[in-house]
Amino acid sequence: MCWITWEKLTLPKEQGSLGFREIESFNDAFLAKLTWRIMNNPTSLISRVLLVKYCQHNSIMEAHPPSNPSHGWREILAGRDIIKKELG
Repeated sequence: MCWITWEKLTLPKEQGSLGFREIESFNDAFLAKLTWRIMNNPTSLISRVLLVKYCQHNSIMEAHPPSNPSHGWREILAGRDIIKKELG
């Protein structure tokens, strides 16, 4: 078996690699997209459930994590932080 580094596997196919995506970048993009959808579709079922549970008095952009949030809500807040960072 031939071992190869992850960095080489993520190079583009044009450079002779397999073209895998960076998992962390892919996950960050997904979380930001999910957070964006929750912000822009407040009437969707997931938005209503999460916003009522975690954002009773604030918008999602000002929400503070509770003392024991679900794993999903922590990740959505991470997506929100990515959006904040990119929007400036």
